[in-house]
Amino acid sequence: MAVIAVDWGSSNCRAYLLEGGCVIDRQETGRGMKSLAAGQFPVEFDTLVAPWAGRADTAVLFGMVTSKQGWVETSYIPCPARTADVAPASIRRRHGDMTLHFLPGLSQTAPAPDVMRGEEMQLFGLDPMPETQIVVLPGTHSKWAVMTNGVVESFRTIMTGELFQLLLEQSLAGRLSTSTEFDSAEFGSAVLRGFDTATPLADIFVARSSVLLGTCHGEAVHSYLSGLLIGQELREGMSLTRDRAGSITLVGTATLIDLYKTACAHVGIATSTHAAEIGLKGLLRAVLDLDTA
Repeated sequence: MAVIAVDWGSSNCRAYLLEGGCVIDRQETGRGMKSLAAGQFPVEFDTLVAPWAGRADTAVLFGMVTSKQGWVETSYIPCPARTADVAPASIRRRHGDMTLHFLPGLSQTAPAPDVMRGEEMQLFGLDPMPETQIVVLPGTHSKWAVMTNGVVESFRTIMTGELFQLLLEQSLAGRLSTSTEFDSAEFGSAVLRGFDTATPLADIFVARSSVLLGTCHGEAVHSYLSGLLIGQELREGMSLTRDRAGSITLVGTATLIDLYKTACAHVGIATSTHAAEIGLKGLLRAVLDLDTA
């Protein structure tokens, strides 16, 4: 029998029909956790997997669907964590003719409390490396993880994407933005500013004052704020290492990977990259553990 995997986040839901370690079919909806009321998850799930009726008797669900506001809440695995820790902390439920496995997230309490749900599969999908590596999952809430030999030693969440949207949509600094076209020169200089600045909050207001004083056009505000925040994220994230030199592994969508690669090039950070779909590899490893648990 095939296995259904459901990556159910806050904004989107992606489902995959897996057989023999391969993706046979996939579906995606915009019905993430934020758009569903309590009690709507079972019906939404049935609609989602209806095209695959009779082809799978097991489904694995992860992401925000297992949060406090989701369908079935699971615990967090404390770091350091590895793929083999997933199965013992998962929760099994019967739903109709199917067995559902709800997977846990990851957590840490030091150096600061932090949590993730869903992104851990991308981390577990990476091939184990004997040397310590910094893995970055850019997004609404970027994750910076320290990994050694496939073990997630620790991680930090940096709210770059969410802050960017808030600034554009609700702040005076972003109100003067008149275009979303990418300005490579403005982005590059803003990345350098964000990476080197000791006054990131004050530098945000420059997006407004520079337009009012005519030293910058509204078309550049979008790229300025994006570069400034990503530069600051790189500054904070690289503090996970002993110094701010070194390299990182980027995992994510092509658009975000290209943006972060460009930013890293401006500040001298070497990068290697993987597509977000590597998370399916991590999930398959977790599924094998579930079969033997």
